[in-house]
Amino acid sequence: MKRGIRLAIVLGLLVGMVIVLVAWRLNAEPKALPIVRVVEPTPTEVVEKPLKFAVMSDVHMNWTDWIKFLAKVKPSGDMVLVTGDMTSLGKKNELMAAKKVLDESGVKYAVIPGNHDMWESDRIKSSLFNEVFGKEYQSFKLEGRKFIMINNGRATGLGKVQRAWLEEEVKECQQIKCIALMHMPLNHGISGHIMGEKNKVVTEEAGSLIRLLKSNNVVEIIAGHLHYSGTYELNGLRTYLSGAVSRERNTQTPRYTEFSIIGDQIDRLVIEGEENDIGD
Repeated sequence: MKRGIRLAIVLGLLVGMVIVLVAWRLNAEPKALPIVRVVEPTPTEVVEKPLKFAVMSDVHMNWTDWIKFLAKVKPSGDMVLVTGDMTSLGKKNELMAAKKVLDESGVKYAVIPGNHDMWESDRIKSSLFNEVFGKEYQSFKLEGRKFIMINNGRATGLGKVQRAWLEEEVKECQQIKCIALMHMPLNHGISGHIMGEKNKVVTEEAGSLIRLLKSNNVVEIIAGHLHYSGTYELNGLRTYLSGAVSRERNTQTPRYTEFSIIGDQIDRLVIEGEENDIGD
């Protein structure tokens, strides 16, 4: 009887050992790793957002078309830059009427005077424009690009104070891109209606201004005064003429220009008014 028990125990131990051995062999077998598919990320194309703004000039109190043009710009939220001659004689009531139109339009804006806006101020040796708009010249930045708005509408030229200010402002243009805006173009291949017309001293100052701008990498100019839209390059400067809102002395329709800038590429789109009753 005892011998049978011992035999049963031995058999049980043997069976247990076999089970343990089999289990160990099963666990020792290498297992295949799951296949993982590596998906390469799709490169995301970075689209640079263009800098957009509108330039209006030479309104000459044509409030009706100007109000319509400002209303066209407002939904976009773009800034409106006005390069002078909003008025006829530059009287304070005319300047206040121009400011009222701008303020009631709801657009963001910056303005500089033209020669017509300075006529009364030059006559009384004061600055009615400053009284109404706060300053005759200014600079600001939009999306990293610097805009320098120069008052070259005075019959006597820039003046010492503005010239000193400008010389400091353009120094930064060695590091960032800049655009200069003014009422009168600095040069033109055909027309004599440029800064310094009929004034030798101011003509010489215009030449000096060209040298100052170019030496500081300012080679793009936006101007008005000539009552037409267009663009040309002369003496290393690219000039964009925005066109006139006025219907007086205007061989084109009332118009303004929308600008779109990406990097070094400047695109412009001329927005025209109605064709009826053009000019006089």
